Amino acid sequence: MEATGLFSLFCWLALTGVAMGNLSQRRTCLGTSRADTQYRRIQDLRQNYQGCQVVEGNLLLYIVDGDDLDFSFLDDIQEITGYILIYRYPHSTLSLRNLTIVRGQELYQGTWAIHVSQCSTLQYIDVPALSEVSAGAVQFEAATLPELCYVTTVLWQDILNTQAQLAASMIKDDSSASRCANSNHTCPSNCTSGCWTASSCYRPSRLPCSNLCGHRCRHSSNSSMSCCHDQCAAGCVGPTARDCLACRNYQDNGTCVSSCAPLTVYDPAQFRQVPNPAGMYRHGLLCVPQCPLNLYIDGPACVTSCSSGTQANGTRCIPCDGMCPKVCNGSNSHPPVGGQPVRSETKAHLATYRNCTHIQGSLQLDGYSWIRGNVSAEDLDVLRTVRTIDHFVYIGAAPASITSLSFLENLEEIRAAVKFGGRIGLYITSSKLTELRLRSLRQVVQGNAYIIRSPDLCYVQTLNGSYFAAPSKFLQLQNKNSTVCASEGHTCHEACLPEAGCWAAGPDQCVRCRYQRVGDTCTLTATCPPLHFVDGDTCSPCHAQCSDGCQGAVSTHR
Repeated sequence: MEATGLFSLFCWLALTGVAMGNLSQRRTCLGTSRADTQYRRIQDLRQNYQGCQVVEGNLLLYIVDGDDLDFSFLDDIQEITGYILIYRYPHSTLSLRNLTIVRGQELYQGTWAIHVSQCSTLQYIDVPALSEVSAGAVQFEAATLPELCYVTTVLWQDILNTQAQLAASMIKDDSSASRCANSNHTCPSNCTSGCWTASSCYRPSRLPCSNLCGHRCRHSSNSSMSCCHDQCAAGCVGPTARDCLACRNYQDNGTCVSSCAPLTVYDPAQFRQVPNPAGMYRHGLLCVPQCPLNLYIDGPACVTSCSSGTQANGTRCIPCDGMCPKVCNGSNSHPPVGGQPVRSETKAHLATYRNCTHIQGSLQLDGYSWIRGNVSAEDLDVLRTVRTIDHFVYIGAAPASITSLSFLENLEEIRAAVKFGGRIGLYITSSKLTELRLRSLRQVVQGNAYIIRSPDLCYVQTLNGSYFAAPSKFLQLQNKNSTVCASEGHTCHEACLPEAGCWAAGPDQCVRCRYQRVGDTCTLTATCPPLHFVDGDTCSPCHAQCSDGCQGAVSTHR
């Protein structure tokens, strides 16, 4: 290979930031939706995407606020599983120098994998490593992009996987060619397949080998094209399934595979299925030996909520015994309720929670809920049956009529698979609350727990976050002074474990019991009452057939 060709290949590999084995080490972060207005500030975008290689979801640069216009943190991103929306971006240049693939698993307005509009100062988008848009079309709204150049020169039919994608795309603008030429924004002569900037050529990886390879190819050392492995997406740096820039299906410890290893295999000697020690669960596009703690195990998959006909039992989804507990779509749920995302709760949406035990999504009660959403204290009673919330809980600016969260007295678990602001699982702020009364809450699985700026709130000062939010961070700040609370008699019941604290007064509001628990109430003795047996830190009732005590819950235990 000539020296200049070798140097060009080396530069291209450096730009992609991908080498053999790197796929298994990439950091993943959650993307956003148009409902996530907290991500319109650049500092929030930076916190979410700094050091992130894979965006699970969408990348939105949507009416970004802030004086600091340093978007260099976006250069870490290599893969986006949803779409890119760039709208009113306030800069002349946008760089995603390591972005290799946009999968389009979710599409903007059901059509677009890339949509750019209303960017009056944007001159170019530098994505030199972009090789594939797996699904969806591309739209550059030319009339609202008066300064944008270069994108119309790129060989998009090489990036888009199908002719249908290309036919649906809106890229060309006949007026831009002369305008860009007059301002010297043209491709160098050696950029035969177009360019992203005056110094960044597009390098095709599909059309040059379409008659030879099944999907993508690479430039080999003798200047010819060599096929990538058939499990590669977006190109490769070598011939094996470990040399892919991205995987078409799943990635197993750095190797691209068509499917994850099954959890069971057939043993012909025993004529039955047996556990497969090499079995893997599906977690997005990854094969993993265990599911993350904030997700459920549903057969071979890691899921945010259990499928129809099953219910959560700990971290696993099991078949329902008769009618399943009722699952409802919460705010910020996916798929969105009625086709539209619900960010803040309203009176009408709260009514859909009647008899719900499990909210699939978030519970967000904020200023919008109380004022424009017409939510009253009476409307909240519908939440008393809820035991599990999959995403975050946010309660802010609660009016004086709401003095406690007793409407969530049966809530046991906040899983926080999606966190408020990317980091908070439970957020209670700026309220008139005097006590919380979250007597059943046992765990905030992921994310921080913040209870702040509620000047009338007592008991929260006694809480030890390690008993319900470990290993997350617990913060209580700017609530009522603990000395004042104690002087007013707002202290935990003596049946509560002192180091764990309590949610309110009474033996039914303890985070943990000093001795034993009977039903919802902590006792003042380590001895269980008659016809009960010790079951951990709980006194459980004996079987109905037992008349003189028991050692367990079945009728054979005497």
